[in-house]
Amino acid sequence: MPRRFRTASGRGFTILELLIVMLGIAIVASLAIPAWFNRSDVTLDNAAKLLARDLRDAQNRASVLDEDLWFVFREDGDGYAVVDADGERVEDPVGNGPFERIYSANAIFEGVEIPRVELGGGRAIRFDAEGRAHGTGAVYLRFNDDSRVLTVSPETGHIEINGLADIWFDSDR
Repeated sequence: MPRRFRTASGRGFTILELLIVMLGIAIVASLAIPAWFNRSDVTLDNAAKLLARDLRDAQNRASVLDEDLWFVFREDGDGYAVVDADGERVEDPVGNGPFERIYSANAIFEGVEIPRVELGGGRAIRFDAEGRAHGTGAVYLRFNDDSRVLTVSPETGHIEINGLADIWFDSDR
């Protein structure tokens, strides 16, 4: 009994055809992704939302650990860190090392800076053991010619972000 062989074209795609399609997708992605994240509104909105989320995480962590934590903005405007009363960086809530962001070390946020912090004369917000915010005020973010302003309310730590392209609501813990 003779064996019947099916041709590749009768059953689907050849490996070569799949590789060509994958190569095309990779080329388009390598051009589109950097172009997307180079848009000021996308990068800056994401940086502002991440900062707000990190502020909220630090506040919740202070309450859970029952200790004061400081959300300290770097002098060079390149990010921030969360430290305890001894000045030691606390663990990231996800467990990926210290709880800090350095914009220049992150390809997505490279170029984002915090040019101005208005927190009552300091560069830190303290969250006490009960989660209350002290040293509150405004934090300015900038990327290229675009900017966003985060305001942190005293006591509650309620966060507002001015200048976002879309609607954002603070989770308020």
